[in-house]
Amino acid sequence: MWEKLTGNPYGRPDSDVDLVVDLDSPTAAEVAVEFLVHASAESPVAIDAELSFPNIGEIHWREWHSASPQVLVKSVETARLVARADLQ
Repeated sequence: MWEKLTGNPYGRPDSDVDLVVDLDSPTAAEVAVEFLVHASAESPVAIDAELSFPNIGEIHWREWHSASPQVLVKSVETARLVARADLQ
């Protein structure tokens, strides 16, 4: 995006693609992560994505995919471990 906006070269051969995926439920997160798993296997560049839940925060997609009972939820205000069950 910065290259497009500024005309300056920012990308390198080892650059990744950063995404934010806006979601409204854990079910939608499962669908998004399934897509990201397949897309990352096919992509010539690494995919770095945050799952963004309204009024909760962001969770890295690979962490969500891990099925850990707790996930790190990040927001502008804080970073905290949250039980996955509490996000239902």
